[in-house]
Amino acid sequence: LLSWPGQIVLAVDQIIWTSEVEDALQKGGNRGLKKFLHKLNQQLDSVVELVRSPLTELDRLTLGALVVIDVHARDSVFKMIESGCEDTDAFEWKGQLRYYMEEEMLKVRMINASIDYAYEYLGNSSRLVITPLTDR
Repeated sequence: LLSWPGQIVLAVDQIIWTSEVEDALQKGGNRGLKKFLHKLNQQLDSVVELVRSPLTELDRLTLGALVVIDVHARDSVFKMIESGCEDTDAFEWKGQLRYYMEEEMLKVRMINASIDYAYEYLGNSSRLVITPLTDR
């Protein structure tokens, strides 16, 4: 985790999250999301433990940004559970920012929009807290 650039860590985290949410929905619908939420909480606890260990400033920034992204991911899954989301065609899922690796190109999707992730350099900086308003 700490041997990769921060931007790559965050992008791969989003790809994995997208894949795992879709897998949970396809295999178990809302019940699958509930199981996945438990896994997300365990993963988040693991990252928080890493943040509490001695780290370089750069590693602390990467993990801090990862915690913000993962908390938002957990909260998004919780909201999908509450709304009764059952499959990958549900608006609650389509309205999420989703990352897909397709033919060696990273695609970012939301609702009907699909954009190539162009790997613009973002630097390794702290993330803003993501709220329902920043999702819009």
